[in-house]
Amino acid sequence: MTPRTGPVVSGTLEFMDDFTVGLHDAEGYYHSFPRDAVKVDIQDPLAGHVRLLRQYTDKNMHDLLAYLVTVK
Repeated sequence: MTPRTGPVVSGTLEFMDDFTVGLHDAEGYYHSFPRDAVKVDIQDPLAGHVRLLRQYTDKNMHDLLAYLVTVK
């Protein structure tokens, strides 16, 4: 996240609502900022998987499960 003043802060997102965003940095310190005072950039490592899940049809999922049942 990029505050209006000060250096960029990155870490593990702990809390976010319409008014506040909070995270723990690499050293374990907690940082909290008003949402309107920072630019938040969330990098979700699972985002690609979520996008793919929306593309699969019921038949695709059925076929995959049927295959997995046959693997021993």
